[in-house]
Amino acid sequence: EFGVAFYRDEYDERGLHISYSYFDNNNNAVLSPFGFHKGIKQYDEQGKQNGMKRFDAQGQEVKRLILPAVEPAREEERKVIKQTALNYLIALQTLNPDLMEATLHKSLAKSFVAHNREGKTSLRFTTFEQMMGFAENWNKAGTRFPNKPSNKAEIMDVYNNMAAVKLTSDNWVEYLHLVKVEGKWRVKDLVWDYNNI
Repeated sequence: EFGVAFYRDEYDERGLHISYSYFDNNNNAVLSPFGFHKGIKQYDEQGKQNGMKRFDAQGQEVKRLILPAVEPAREEERKVIKQTALNYLIALQTLNPDLMEATLHKSLAKSFVAHNREGKTSLRFTTFEQMMGFAENWNKAGTRFPNKPSNKAEIMDVYNNMAAVKLTSDNWVEYLHLVKVEGKWRVKDLVWDYNNI
């Protein structure tokens, strides 16, 4: 969809990956989905990457497009991140599919590490569509949660437009990855297990 057929890697004599560039199926230089044709990596004396320059198909340097970063110190942004994580639980507890839809990214990847009687583990998955159904019906009897649920969100890290949050409730312990897309925070990935406390 971006017109890229392949990319070419280059390595130096130390085996370090020093550059990569994008081409179409006729071997013509094209731009990657990230807006550059070639990236040339920079390394320190120990071989640790410490930078990269990007160039267009004409060899002109392209400055990296960086969306406004979310600094961990910005308390207002952290409040939004925390509330978005909590909204996922609140939508289940209060039968609110509109809130669920506003909270989850449509390509949600939710999984649970299940244990069988033999002690073996496997992953079980839940889709965005299934979560929307749960937000409509799962707590219809009003018995799935305590009257006053103990929902707690702890921000573990924020970097640019990504955040990691630990969510703890009476029912579950969950690790959420949130992304800020088009100015709104959404839950993109989620792994959970039962709260045994």
